[in-house]
Order: sequence, then structure tokens, then C-alpha cells
Amino acid sequence: MNILLYYDHENQTIAYAAQELLEHLELLSLPATTASLSYTLSVDPGMDDSMEHYHIRSSKPDITITASNARGVLLAVYAYLRRLGFRFLMPGKDGTYVPEAMDSDTLYQNFEYQEEFRHRGVCIEGANSLENILEFIEWLPKLGYNAFFIQFAEPYVFLQRWYSHVNNPEYHEAEPDDSFYASCYTAIREAISLRGLNCHAAGHGFTAQALGYPSIGWVTAAKPLADDKSELAAMVNGKRELSRGIPSNTNLCYSNPQALDCFCDAVLKYIQEHPDTDYLHVWLADELNRICECEDCVKSTPSDQYIHLMNLLDERLSEHNIDCKIVFLLYLELLYPPKTERLKNPDRFVMMFAPISRTFQESYPTHPKIMPPKPCVRNRMTLPVDINENLSFLEGWQQCFDGDSFVYDYPLGKAHYGDFGYMSISRVLYGDIQRLHDLNLNGYMSCQELRAAFPNTFPNYVMGLTLEDSSRSLSQMTEEYYSAAYGEQYRTALYYLETVSSLSSTDYFIGKGPRISPEASASYQELLDFLIKEQPLLHRTYEEAQKATGLNAGLQKQFWAILDYHVNCCIPLTKAVMYLSANDNENAAKYDREFLQCIRSHEPEFQPYLDVYRLIEVSANYTGFKKLR
Repeated sequence: MNILLYYDHENQTIAYAAQELLEHLELLSLPATTASLSYTLSVDPGMDDSMEHYHIRSSKPDITITASNARGVLLAVYAYLRRLGFRFLMPGKDGTYVPEAMDSDTLYQNFEYQEEFRHRGVCIEGANSLENILEFIEWLPKLGYNAFFIQFAEPYVFLQRWYSHVNNPEYHEAEPDDSFYASCYTAIREAISLRGLNCHAAGHGFTAQALGYPSIGWVTAAKPLADDKSELAAMVNGKRELSRGIPSNTNLCYSNPQALDCFCDAVLKYIQEHPDTDYLHVWLADELNRICECEDCVKSTPSDQYIHLMNLLDERLSEHNIDCKIVFLLYLELLYPPKTERLKNPDRFVMMFAPISRTFQESYPTHPKIMPPKPCVRNRMTLPVDINENLSFLEGWQQCFDGDSFVYDYPLGKAHYGDFGYMSISRVLYGDIQRLHDLNLNGYMSCQELRAAFPNTFPNYVMGLTLEDSSRSLSQMTEEYYSAAYGEQYRTALYYLETVSSLSSTDYFIGKGPRISPEASASYQELLDFLIKEQPLLHRTYEEAQKATGLNAGLQKQFWAILDYHVNCCIPLTKAVMYLSANDNENAAKYDREFLQCIRSHEPEFQPYLDVYRLIEVSANYTGFKKLR
């Protein structure tokens, strides 16, 4: 088959889209009668380039792919390939399912797309190698995502956790030097730029820079707060000091003009050094109940002070002719809307709602029950778990800001570890996205581990495709994902994971509710019985899959290998949680040690799929195993 490609070679994103199209088409087995194909990829200058809009038109042998911008061309290519039967099941070149048989007429697609949600992205969390990050960025547009968020001024902490192998003492590799990390930052931004993705950046950390520290993560400072900076820090319990020694968790004294000036200086410096940033997140410190208690700060509310700061920042950026969008955050104390302050230039800003404490046992409701939030008592706030209470805060903010906005949520940040089968969290996530229009939110950013593929990446698959088109059927996505990933025996895998999900609990695992719970213990006992019963069958199916041949045999072998390992890890973990919830700490500690040994010793084999660092951290600090280790 002869394939002709016509495109703008000078545009790196369109050139990349053409390369991706060609490489995937060459994987197809088409009838010999398919002599030649002609593809034209272009941007239509008549389309509004501020939103994603593309169409594909076919007239044998010509196929034209036209979009409103270069990113849209790439997204259109992947949408076209999905219609041909390609399934982008997980990051990496080996994560793609290739259709095994196709009529040549299938190549001639005709369809059009206009964005439903402006914001469709993922924010980096966890512990990651550079390869993990680059493969994840490569995967995003294949599922319709259009953004990646590089958290902090530089994503040092997420790389350092992997390269220093935090929480896994079985690794003994030397950590790389600063020049390696610097090269990583460059490679990450280049990968985002190549695909034309919207680059979100920063977030927490500007308070650290205002106090004279780098913005590289939740890192303990090597030196105490300098004398000339102490007056800039929040006064808490009569002291102006770093919060637990961590600059990024330390608020400023937001009534101090010098503190505000240093904060704005830090933001301005960052955006001048990173002009490729499309959405700059400007947040305060990342710790609850650590806001300033000085006599001037207590005259206002944290949100009023925050909006005042945003207005100062807008003025500063305007003075330097910088039109970058600023994302402001509804989070911790800032969930409470301001009483008097309002944004003077709302077009500059995007509002981001971050209900970090919500339950993941259910989705957002279609018609939330709005309730008056509890009175805000300075440094005595308890975060809301109930979804309706969380959404009541959002409704309060929407009364004073009606501009662009999206939700920043955490289904794959820690809650997924409690859903051992990933099926419940996928349904909740699907339901959340279905409700975004009702909540007047223009998209979704997932704050998550990138290595969230244990047992598989179905939640991210559902998230990306549903954000692209919320009318998609969850059952249809389930069928196409599982049949592609696990082959003819996919119903065995689906039954196993559905059952495992039904008997595990996201909320218990992430510390919501009492640690001693007869109900939870009984459910985990039932899960344990099921796992022990299913383990031999899953292992036999895994062994059969290893003998398979064919175009997608390698892909499906890997999915079955992960599932075989998954059940082996779930058995000791389930025992540990079962005994913990039954208040049998001796047995809980015994099986927790067995579980830790299992995931640590096999991390080299399964590194891309399971974030061992983060799972250990979550189970220690939220589930309750820290006291037993």
C-alpha cells in the first residue's frame, strides 16, 4: 500500500501527527486491492483556534484532516485511528492494540468534532522516572487529553522520589546529579510542546520562593528561615517559622505588603523564564490550618486576601505585557468564598475547584443539596467529606466568579489504591464527568500518579475518552478496553476485577471512617476468600496467554502477567487490611510486611504499572499501617 502525506513540515506538531499516522497505518494488514491512500493534514485559518475543532472528510483515495490548531490535527489523527480499531490501552509503544482485520473501506471515515470541555488533563504526582513521564505525555493525546500539568516550578520531587528509590530499600542505585534533573525538565517541556498540549505549571511553591527557598516540592529546608524573611511568614501560635520545616507548606503574612511584593516577584520571574506556560497555577501553601494569626491578617479572610493578591499579580503581569492565564485555587481554607474582594480582570483567570477531602464511594450528584458551609474558624477547619458539602463551597464561589473553570480531582491520587479492581473508581470517575455540565465546570484535571496501571489503566482510559465525548457509553468502553487488553478470555479478567472492586473500599483505605470496623473486616474476609479461590484460575489463564501467538499476543501477555501478579499482591494486602480493621495489630503487621516484600522485590519487573513509593506512603499515612511499621 502506497501512502501519500501532505502537511506543513515546518509545524512540529503537525509533522509529528503525520509521522504517527503513517507509523500506525503501516501496522495494518489491508487487502491487496488497497493500492494507494492520500492524506492531507492542515489547520484551517477560518476556524477559531482558541477551541479544538476538527473534521475528517474522505473521498477515495483522498482523506483530509483539518483542525482549528495544530494540537487539534494530532487529536484528530488519534480519533481517526481509534475509529479504525486501534486501542491505546496504556503508555508506551507496547501499549497499543492493533486491529487484526479491516476492510479497506473502513479507512474512509467522515466525522466532525468540537470540544465539549476546554480542560482535559493530568497533573504529575507520585514517583517517576523520566521515561515514565515521557511515555505518559505521549499517551495523553491518544485518549483525547489536551493538557499536562508540571507541578511546582520544577518537578524535582517526583523524579527524585524514583531515582533515590524512596520507600524501597532493595534498590541501591546512586542518585543522579543536578544536571540530570535539569535535562529532565527540558525534555518534559519539549515533549509537551511537540504535541501542542496545553502546558499547566507551578501551583504550590511561590510562598517558598518568596521566603528565599526553591520551589521543588514538599522538601524540608536545609536551612532555617532567614532573619530578614521571618516577618514575611505567617504567624501561627505566636511564631513565624517554617511549617514542619517545609517552605512549600508555609503561608505568608498576607497583610504584609513586602510579603505580597516578594510573592508577585517570584511569579513574574517564573513566567518570564518559562514563556511556554499556557496556564500558570498560582496557589498558596499546601497545609491546612496554618494561616497567619497576626492582628492585621485576622481582620480579613484567607480568600479575600488571596483575591487581593491575585489582583496585584494581574497588575504586575499587565505592566510587563504578559497575557498568560492564571489559575486560582479553591482548596483548604480557600474553599470559603471571599466576602468583599472580587477579581478586577476576570478574563485573566481560571477558577479551579479542588475537593481533596471528598469521598470516592459515589459520583457528584446531578442536583447537589446546597447547604450553608460550617462557620470558618481560623486554623480550626475540618475538611468536608460529603460531596454535597464540597459542592456547596463551589456554588458559593460561582456566585462571585462566572468565568472559565474546571475541577481538579484525585481519583487516581490515592483513592484508587483502595479500589483493588479499579472498576468502582472508574464508574465514579465516569459519573463525575457526566455531571460537569450540571456543575458549570469546563473540564477536569486529574491530580494523580502516572504509574496507575495496577491492575490496568482503565480509569485513565475512561477519563480521557469521556472528557472528549461525555455521551460515550461506559459499558461500550469497558467492552472495547477489556477485549483488546485480555483477548478471548477477557470476561475472566472482568469478572475478577468487578468482584474485587465490589468487596474493597476506597474510603477505608484512604482513612475515612473508623479504623476498627467489623463491617469492613467482614467485607475484606469475603474478598480474601474470593482471591484464594480465583488465584489458580487466573494463573492458568495467565500461563495459557503466554503461549499465544498473533499480532496482539505480546500486549495481552503483559496484561495477564500484571493480573497474575496483582492477585498475588492482593492476598497479603487484603489479609493486612482485614486484620487492621478487626483490631488484630499483630497479624495486620505480619501480612503488611509480606505485602511490602512482595511489591518491593518485584518492582523492577512491574515498575511502569505500580507506584510502590506512593502505595506504601498511602497505606502508612492514611490506611493506618504507619504505627505498625
